[in-house]
Amino acid sequence: MSKHRFLNVQFPKHQNEIFRTDSTILKPSHYEPIILFVGTFNGDSVKGNTADFFYGRNYFWPVWRNLFSLTRPSPEPKGMRRFHMAEIPLMGGESSIYHMCRRGMMTFADLVVHVDDQLESHSDGLLKKAAREGRITWATKEIIHYLGQTPSIRFICSTCQMDDVEPWSEQWNEITRAISTRDVVMTRIHTPSGQGLSGPRRESLASNWLESLPKAYLSEIGLDKN
Repeated sequence: MSKHRFLNVQFPKHQNEIFRTDSTILKPSHYEPIILFVGTFNGDSVKGNTADFFYGRNYFWPVWRNLFSLTRPSPEPKGMRRFHMAEIPLMGGESSIYHMCRRGMMTFADLVVHVDDQLESHSDGLLKKAAREGRITWATKEIIHYLGQTPSIRFICSTCQMDDVEPWSEQWNEITRAISTRDVVMTRIHTPSGQGLSGPRRESLASNWLESLPKAYLSEIGLDKN
């Protein structure tokens, strides 16, 4: 079985009331999140997956550091981890993940709790096959419950196309229906891997996300272009 890498854990370890996950959902305690980023799966059995926080295996955090115009720490503090051409600490100063989460009022959830299989990769093809064979346990109901308990969230953003792509669309549509009476903006951004973009991925993603993220959200966190 391949379970979610961050299923019911605490960040950082042995320090309460900072970050913890309930199922695949990150629950911060030091701020009220206004945006929920919804991803797919971060399996613990995939070879080479060294991520130790959400989106730790792609360009998500380097892009946010660019968007917030944060400088790379120098000298690099102990405990840094590698994120595709950038090293970003979980806790610490303004260039830390925690600082960016708080500044962007972010939280995260993934749709897949575990897969009844040892996956070789996170490819949609393998996950689609597992879903077709009934070998996926979804976090959809837990995400809906969390949204019901967290009225501060006014933006939900998927990190890949979900609205008309299997196996994600059924789960995404269920979430959409569950919050249909709320004033919540639902959107998506280009995958944080940068796949399919031309030019340097980090810079291309930053430009793309500024166009894709809701203007009301960008304005609220001080990134509006006007």
